[in-house]
Amino acid sequence: MCPLTKRSLPLVGAIWRTGMVPILLVVVLAAGASYSLELYHYLAEFLGIALAAMVAAVGWHSFPLSQNRLVLFISMGLFWTAILSLIHLLLDAGMGVAGDDNSDISVQFFMLPALFSSFVLFVAPGASGQIFGRFKLFAALGLCAGFLVMLVWSGLYSLVGDPEAVRVGASGATVLLLLAAMYRFQSVRKRLADGFLAWILGALGLALLAAISGYGYGSGTVRENLSHFFTLLSLWCIYHLIVEEGLSQPLRLLTKRERQLRLLVSAVRETNAVLESSAVMRALVSNGMRLIDAASGITGIMEGKEMIFREYHRGTELIAIDYRFSEGEGVPGEVMRTARPYLIADARRDPHVIPEIREQLGFINLINVPILSHDDVLLGCFELHDKRDGAFNPYDVELLEGLAAGAAVALENAQILLERSEMEQSLRQARSLYENSSEGMVITSTEPEILAVNPAFSHITGYSEAEVLGRNPRILQSGRHNQAFYAEMWRALTEEGVWRGEIWNRRKSGEIYPEWLTISAVLNPAGETSHYVSVLSDISVLKRSQERMEYLAHHDALTGLPNRLLCRIRLQHALERAQRNARQVGVIFLDLDGFKDVNDSLGHPVGDELLKQVAQRLEARIRKEDTVARFGGDEFLLILEEINEPQAVALVAESVLRALNEAFMLGEHEVFISASMGVSLYPQDGANNTTLMKHADLALYRAKAEGKNNYQFFSLSLAVGVGERIKLEAELRHAVERNELSIIYQPLVRVASGEVIALEAMLRWQHPEYGRVSPERFIPIAEQTGLIVPIGEWALGQACHQLQRFHGEGYSGLRVAVNLTSRQLQRGRVAQVIPQILRQAGLIPGNLVLELTEQAFFDQERDASDALAELRNQGVHLTVDSFGTGFASITYLRRHLADTLKFDCSMVAKLNMDAKLRCVVEGMFSIGKGLGYRVQAKGVETRAQLAFLREAGCEVAQGYLYSPALVATDMSALLARAGADNDPGPTGLPCLRPQGEPELVAKMHSPPAKDNGGGTTPAH
Repeated sequence: MCPLTKRSLPLVGAIWRTGMVPILLVVVLAAGASYSLELYHYLAEFLGIALAAMVAAVGWHSFPLSQNRLVLFISMGLFWTAILSLIHLLLDAGMGVAGDDNSDISVQFFMLPALFSSFVLFVAPGASGQIFGRFKLFAALGLCAGFLVMLVWSGLYSLVGDPEAVRVGASGATVLLLLAAMYRFQSVRKRLADGFLAWILGALGLALLAAISGYGYGSGTVRENLSHFFTLLSLWCIYHLIVEEGLSQPLRLLTKRERQLRLLVSAVRETNAVLESSAVMRALVSNGMRLIDAASGITGIMEGKEMIFREYHRGTELIAIDYRFSEGEGVPGEVMRTARPYLIADARRDPHVIPEIREQLGFINLINVPILSHDDVLLGCFELHDKRDGAFNPYDVELLEGLAAGAAVALENAQILLERSEMEQSLRQARSLYENSSEGMVITSTEPEILAVNPAFSHITGYSEAEVLGRNPRILQSGRHNQAFYAEMWRALTEEGVWRGEIWNRRKSGEIYPEWLTISAVLNPAGETSHYVSVLSDISVLKRSQERMEYLAHHDALTGLPNRLLCRIRLQHALERAQRNARQVGVIFLDLDGFKDVNDSLGHPVGDELLKQVAQRLEARIRKEDTVARFGGDEFLLILEEINEPQAVALVAESVLRALNEAFMLGEHEVFISASMGVSLYPQDGANNTTLMKHADLALYRAKAEGKNNYQFFSLSLAVGVGERIKLEAELRHAVERNELSIIYQPLVRVASGEVIALEAMLRWQHPEYGRVSPERFIPIAEQTGLIVPIGEWALGQACHQLQRFHGEGYSGLRVAVNLTSRQLQRGRVAQVIPQILRQAGLIPGNLVLELTEQAFFDQERDASDALAELRNQGVHLTVDSFGTGFASITYLRRHLADTLKFDCSMVAKLNMDAKLRCVVEGMFSIGKGLGYRVQAKGVETRAQLAFLREAGCEVAQGYLYSPALVATDMSALLARAGADNDPGPTGLPCLRPQGEPELVAKMHSPPAKDNGGGTTPAH
């Protein structure tokens, strides 16, 4: 091709594409019309035929590329339209082909091209979807055109009789067909490519103008020949459309495909360059989005039986997600089931799309492509999305399948590299373990000969690698194991492939040491043993540790004596020997007296040293066959074997007492202690070790009760008493929840006026089996076990709520007196509990009186004293109960911790018989009042006692002379009678007059026990 042609063709194409052709047509036709209308007519006809033929040629030859059947249908229709126009032109009189007398036939053929082309455009939207080839379509449309030619040639005008009517009818039919064609194209616009509808409607509109203008054909005016001009423009629009659809778009598509192929090659190369699975999947989806212009995408990887998606690519943004699909679930599940790509044009209607996910990701079109390994194993998939209609097509699927194939190779390579890296890492770790392990390793042949050892082997055995290579492992044998041992080792290696166990070997120095050895057989690919690998550990330290642990498990770490466990074992053995030899065994349970004082005053290190010296003195006082054990704390147990008579045990006990009574030198401290011991004998006191130790413990308890620093032998009566106490303790633990405890009340009366100023609350226990249990029995048990704390809080709450009910009956000035024990002060939370109970009962602190014995009051630790002081500051009244029976120290009285001194009933009961006691009481009353205390007395039973107390200055009295202790309902009745029979006192409280002597009172109330508020009866 010449350079001029190369330069001119692009120019002509540009002129054609930019709409210069209609302008050139106007110029050419205008020039022809100005010269001659006939010339104009011929030029227009020839141009129309040429355009129609060009359309047909372009549509015919571009179909294999574009596969656009609509374009092919229109092209073939315009070809036959050009043939009809050529027939019309050849029959024209001016052409001279058919002669001058054929003008009517020429006019008739003028209407055929317009009518046939309008018919073709009308049928095209429906016929374009049918399956037919180019030649069949060409022939079918040719037959239609031939039919119209035959119809006209047969003399349609002559048949109708009015040529004008035929011409008008043909023009009308053409107009109707064009309008219908416009409607049909509009109805199928969704199936048309972008811009196609505009061009086809423009062509139909221009054809419609041509048909309307052709209505005036034959008048010879320029206006009438406008039909040719509009026809040419209509044909030009169709030509432009055919070229665009048949050539330009396929060329653009080819260009796009070429770009995609280049991108595919680049993407596959880029994906294969990645050596990590997640990076491969990330590169895959980003390249896929770039390849087919997708808006977003996700990648899934197979994990077990699930396809898991963890990343969502939206443009360049990466978002973490967590979608999981099993087979058949959603689009990924369908891809898992079929292992084939899945293309969705409208995700809103597809049954496999999960609506929630579609709404979250916001897509309309979707392509999901599986990633298959070389042996068709599903490795994963990737999914691309878009919101544009028709954004994806099957060719995109083919491209993405190529990309997926490259990704599969990359994933397999990444897996191979990962496995290789892990293998190399494992080898490095194994090498490092082999060289740096603290366990010795030996590799031997099947001979066996030593092939390799690690540094730890040399460190353990003392042999260097050079000294043992090629030698038999038996150089390490210690000689402690017989042939049967090694035969069993080889049997396990042969049959099971492994042997492990403890073995004694010999170091290079000759030292025999224990080691833990594991020997494993290494098999070759044929399944035969090729090597043995041995791993050995020196367990000498472990052995020593085990021996030490075993010693500590059976011995006391401080004194080195046998502990409780070993003591039981030795006692059991001693009993078995005694049974065989018909001898006795003595068991002495020993507890140090005063050890706690040493520990608290001099410190635990001194206490530990004291225990060591005690252990030494005890071992020095027994025979070699006997046992001294530390049972725990400051308790020891002595087991005396081969005893003929109890006197031998007594002699040992006396010897121990003398030894322990001697001074102990603990550093710079000289310490004196003693011991209490309980003795039991086999077989008379028990047939087993548990019974003997329990009975010795009971005897020890009796020795403590007898004043300590002595020993006591077990007796049956002692066991019975202790058993009853244990049973009573168990029953007491359930007394509150079973509603067996109750409160009774005894009035405190002002001596001068007889007013009842307070009620003392006393705790009583009514057991369903034992009947009424005396407080003298259960209160000490409650104190020793700590049960006194919860029981005391319950009793205090009951008394306060009952006082509130007394206040509601009109006795608002009454107080309630409740006893506290020293254990409650030491372990309880009186400073917190008492205000809380008062608030719950609706009382003020001034309504409560707390009574404590002298010892409980004055022998308190600092925390308890602070609690009492805090309660007194709040307004709670404090009374020293049973005053005169304890220390009665004037020094303690000067502290003013209490408000009131209550003299004990034991002193009041002897006033009439002991003149000296009366002097003592008068003096104590005087001292107490002089120190600011109020003075009370309890246990008042006779009028003579009351008269003395009144003269001595006693302010308040309580006892049977006024009333015994009563339950709450009886006390309410007593107060009501007193208020009715006697005038109220100065404060408005009821006055209670003396009732009579004790015999009369006893007959009136018949109490089962004396609830006189006095004696040793604990009032709680």
